[in-house]
Amino acid sequence: MKTLKTTDLINAVLEYQHKDLTPTRKMILAAIAGTYNPRTGQCNPGWRVIAKRLGVDRTSIHRAIHTANDLDMLSWVKLSYLGEGPQNSYCWQGLCPDAKPAWLGNP
Repeated sequence: MKTLKTTDLINAVLEYQHKDLTPTRKMILAAIAGTYNPRTGQCNPGWRVIAKRLGVDRTSIHRAIHTANDLDMLSWVKLSYLGEGPQNSYCWQGLCPDAKPAWLGNP
């Protein structure tokens, strides 16, 4: 699989059609995709950063992440580091392992 560019991932998120992906949820997922690291396949934005940038509340972010998880687009792990508060790490399905997710199309 060739290396996926961050902009390609953002565009794939915005173009993906599903009745549960409202425009706000797509915007939130695109913001998460904007932090995509092609080397690791992870995204590590904080919810506060997303909320501040987009002007949305934590509940909206939570719903967007759960919707993406239910659609097998995104998974997440809560991380914590010594001396820091809890952090989240997100992985787009198929981009961390060498498997291509069906929702992504043909990058």
